[in-house]
Amino acid sequence: MKYPTNANLTTAALTAASATVEAATFCRPDYTSLWQTLSDLAKTAIDRGDADQGAVLWLFADACSMRLKPDDRAEPFIPVTGPGARRSALPNDWSNEERAFLAQAYLQITHPVLRARLADLAWHIAKPRHSDYALAAIDAYRQIPITWDRWLADGRECWARAIQFALMLGQAGESVLGEMESELGDAFFATGVDDARLPLWIAELVNRQSILRDHRTAVAEHLAALADEHAAAGDPRLAQDLLLMAEAIYRGDRDEERSQDMTVKVAELSVVQANWPPGDGESPSAITASHFLEEAYQRLRRLPTEYRGRHGLEQRLKQIESWLAAANQASVQEMVTVETEDIDITEPMREAESAMSGLGTVEAVFKLAAISRAPSKANIESRARQLMREFPMQWLFGSTHLSMDGRVVGKRAPASLDEDDDNALWVAMLQDYLTEVGIITQMRVLPALQTLRREHRLRLGDFINLARRCPLVPNGREEQVGRGLLAGYQGDYATAIHLLVPQLEHMVRIALQTAGYNTQKIGDDGVQSEKGLGSLAAFSATAELLGEDRAFELKALFCEPVGPNLRNMVAHGLLDDEVAGSVYSLYAWWWVLRLVVGGFGGHQAEVARSKYY
Repeated sequence: MKYPTNANLTTAALTAASATVEAATFCRPDYTSLWQTLSDLAKTAIDRGDADQGAVLWLFADACSMRLKPDDRAEPFIPVTGPGARRSALPNDWSNEERAFLAQAYLQITHPVLRARLADLAWHIAKPRHSDYALAAIDAYRQIPITWDRWLADGRECWARAIQFALMLGQAGESVLGEMESELGDAFFATGVDDARLPLWIAELVNRQSILRDHRTAVAEHLAALADEHAAAGDPRLAQDLLLMAEAIYRGDRDEERSQDMTVKVAELSVVQANWPPGDGESPSAITASHFLEEAYQRLRRLPTEYRGRHGLEQRLKQIESWLAAANQASVQEMVTVETEDIDITEPMREAESAMSGLGTVEAVFKLAAISRAPSKANIESRARQLMREFPMQWLFGSTHLSMDGRVVGKRAPASLDEDDDNALWVAMLQDYLTEVGIITQMRVLPALQTLRREHRLRLGDFINLARRCPLVPNGREEQVGRGLLAGYQGDYATAIHLLVPQLEHMVRIALQTAGYNTQKIGDDGVQSEKGLGSLAAFSATAELLGEDRAFELKALFCEPVGPNLRNMVAHGLLDDEVAGSVYSLYAWWWVLRLVVGGFGGHQAEVARSKYY
């Protein structure tokens, strides 16, 4: 309890607290600022002996400390987490008296941001619910201006919540929903280059919710026009984001031709960012060029053959492919070997935190994806062979491997002393790999992720947009991948794994099919079915597509019964809470994040370092 135990939640204290809020000056009109200022006001009231008013202000501060998650109707409020497993308040932390008090407090509050939060909480915690709570929250949320700076803070979540309320109310919310559609539409079509990402955020809301149905084509056209302006102004990345949003709207409306037109524009902007081949006197980064050329190539290759033929894109694909080969060759010359002395585990953890601190949001996400180099299959195999030579006795006896529920999932016969034993070598490599995974996760990934959470507020739309930018994420899968990445960012690794592992399998399958490989099998009854990830990981083509290191990890982390076996644990409902919260699940989330950020090319870390730092 933050306020004195002898404090009373009275009507007089509420009236006094309301007057204090009205007279207060907030540095910014968002919930983070309200939380900080209200906490200071509560401390001041308590210090001067007014414990009752201090208690009310503490509750207001706690109410503003939570983040809004409008996509989750059951649990729309999530805490802010900090170092040492600390977090801000949640509705379940309050007593019944505090809940009842807060459920009526919004009636005396005129500050729109605080009133919206209190009315929203009243809807969430009061039993039975009353439509007055939702309507009061809608009216207050709508007072938040539709501007870039306000939506950058928490305005998009507030408007999304207001729309969600109107939809939940059904007929009672039809009128106010129409008014909000009109306001959003007017604001959207008035946006220009100076509004930065605001039109993208409004379009994301339009695409996710059942609003502006009669104007979706116009929304997509405006996005494409803005993209052209941003590209001309030298901001190809924002232009791509706008085009990808337009592509998603066209695709949702079954306008395949214009959807594919947007894909071509996105690919060509990747070629622009590659800045390859270099002109006279230019020395662009080959590693960066390789990344963007591969991105362009993958996008164009995924287009239907018939569309590519009509638009003369086959020759363009060959040209980009030749540039990519040249850039890959030049990339080798740019790479350097970095060696360090043995250091204590705390030092790389501090280095990871320091590397993440103070970056912009985009840079921080890319830095997290590049925070550690992925394990090398060649190095793992070399260490495993050395281990078997130095300690041969442990390999002279067979072993049986049990799953956590007692099933035999693997057996190894005694290793042969006269010839190489591939089975024993694989087990030794797997043990070495899992050790390295634990070290990377705890020394680099976890501290970097915790820093990202502390310093940046990422939303579902951010991760959906990240997935949309990745040419390896198939159309129609962006939201599922985005939700999985968001869940991992929020520390919900169980949800992340259940969402991302099936999508990873689909990404690998589609990539193989696009490259011309058959991913199906025919049973004895003549029925065709898709091969699972374990079979796909064993393809030699998979190693060619992903590279040896990624193909090795795909099998060792996701498909190996003696290892974490995450794919099959998820597919068969065997993933328990312990494994879901383990370093393997966190590492798997980071593994997919690296894939989404950088694709199959394997240059994610180098691209992030050369392009963004």
